[in-house]
Amino acid sequence: MNSVTFIGKVIRHAKLTPDQVKIVCSQSGESYDRNKEKIDGFPISTPSGEPCKINFYTSTAFEGCDIFDKTGRTYIVSDGTVTHSMLDVATTIRQIAGRIRDTRYKEITHIFSESRYGRDVSYAQFKASTEKEIDKAERWLKWYATGDEDLKPLIHADMNYIDKKTMTLDRNRLKLDMLNFRN
Repeated sequence: MNSVTFIGKVIRHAKLTPDQVKIVCSQSGESYDRNKEKIDGFPISTPSGEPCKINFYTSTAFEGCDIFDKTGRTYIVSDGTVTHSMLDVATTIRQIAGRIRDTRYKEITHIFSESRYGRDVSYAQFKASTEKEIDKAERWLKWYATGDEDLKPLIHADMNYIDKKTMTLDRNRLKLDMLNFRN
């Protein structure tokens, strides 16, 4: 699973202890502190470290790492609603499949959830819905641009994640979303 947040949720839900789990994820720069927080202070290991009963590896170990675990089984977990956990079958999954060098098990299990697009909507319906949302966003941005300057700070209070200076619609992200729906 390429999500330290997901790994933390599994650890908490299953009430795992540090002696039962090995976690291999990024340790570079600011990632280390953020990742430690997400996994409740569990130690972050290296791929070459001794395996535990349950081992979690993020993309930091998907390529170029040799893992040795005679009883290791490969489970690939993909969350269809989280882009960075959806893996390319032609390249990334092939890399993951060969990481455990000496396991006696040859099968690989892929656990996944559907993407956020679902199956009950046609492309035409998705496109129409997206265009309707684009129209609403564009009307809101036009209203905002011509709106009362005294009200803008009140609006900003609820928009911590938005750059208030630009307030633009990124059409490329919308096009990418429609392309992803088709695939």
